[in-house]
Amino acid sequence: MIKMKIRALAELCHVSDKEAFLYLLLSAAGWTYFVHQYLYSTGLGIAVPKYASY
Repeated sequence: MIKMKIRALAELCHVSDKEAFLYLLLSAAGWTYFVHQYLYSTGLGIAVPKYASY
């Protein structure tokens, strides 16, 4: 099922399956880094674990 979605994305972007997977991986890493930077620049990185009993 995941391979079908990656293949559909690859066909849409006119790239190979491997390139589509790498683009998705890079995009996910970028969004993860963005969220991490946002949480810690606003101070939520300290507040959320404190109130979640970590």
